[in-house]
Amino acid sequence: MARWSKLKKRIEDFLCDELKDRVEFHATAYRKTHDQLGKVWIELDKKIIFEANTLEWQIEHFTLSNEIRKINNCENYEDRRQVEGYYQAYDDAEEILRYKHKLNEFQFYETITSYINSSFKDILESKDQLTRILCLLDKRLGKRRLQNFIIYKDDTEGLKILYNIRCQIAGINPKTD
Repeated sequence: MARWSKLKKRIEDFLCDELKDRVEFHATAYRKTHDQLGKVWIELDKKIIFEANTLEWQIEHFTLSNEIRKINNCENYEDRRQVEGYYQAYDDAEEILRYKHKLNEFQFYETITSYINSSFKDILESKDQLTRILCLLDKRLGKRRLQNFIIYKDDTEGLKILYNIRCQIAGINPKTD
């Protein structure tokens, strides 16, 4: 994986001119944690529109995977009848968190790297919340594509705010649910 400064520079190169001075990408590490985990976030006009906090994610992931194990009666990893369900709970919890638009910093970096290396057509078809936010920031998103951009009920407030701002910049009326 590229260093954060290089990754940040590459993603900033995609920003549309009207948002260049309004959008900032940030990353920090909590040096006193044993793994120096941290968080990354995107700000629009000094307000956070997306955040990936690894410590918070790990707590939620651990709690959720334990709840899934209890529901599925797979709490004993030493019991060979339960072992598959025990470890599957980790994957299920991760999928649920992603559905709830919660990422850790590594998933954030992975998504940005994937974004940089993907075709814009593939980006437009993505359902991933961070990818959709990056798409709205992208200079390749023109008026016609913006008019066809779909806002879903479960999209984050940050994405909805960004969509409205981008429509305002383009001089089009945003779609409402």
